[in-house]
Amino acid sequence: PGALYPINPNYDEIDGLKCFKSIAEVGAPVDLAVIVIPARAVLPALEQCAVAGVKNAVIISSGFAEEGGDSADMQDAIVALAKRTGMRISGPNAEGFYSQVQKVAATFSPTVDVKPDAPVLVASQRRIGIVAQSGGIGFAIYHRAKALGVALSYVVSAGNESDLGAGEFLDYM
Repeated sequence: PGALYPINPNYDEIDGLKCFKSIAEVGAPVDLAVIVIPARAVLPALEQCAVAGVKNAVIISSGFAEEGGDSADMQDAIVALAKRTGMRISGPNAEGFYSQVQKVAATFSPTVDVKPDAPVLVASQRRIGIVAQSGGIGFAIYHRAKALGVALSYVVSAGNESDLGAGEFLDYM
């Protein structure tokens, strides 16, 4: 895990972390952008990420193909951006992912507790994981497994699968 760079033009600080007005202001490599903004703002944010050299994004925002009409067109534009820039994109309409292997919690799921004093179930080398379209289902299974003492390596909510789909996540695991 690396540094966190909150991006929000309305704040100077979030939870003790310096907040940047835009991704261009970060001035350091960004491995992953976690995007949680209104649907209509997602494509411009992804364009800014591409210019800044971000290669991976998780779009938690909803309001795309699952709603049809113009919203589906916005998702088509995300697909086009991924193809044009080579950025790998999970979502939109995803709950994100948790990797116990890499110690990355790119999710808003309350089932992933990454507090320093919380006990951690160490994942086995077998890399047991969950991939689900629905974040609610995927993270609920993760929560139940954790309660039973089953250590999972990964849990992924694929969402609408605009770019990365369940198959790619399974191949990675």
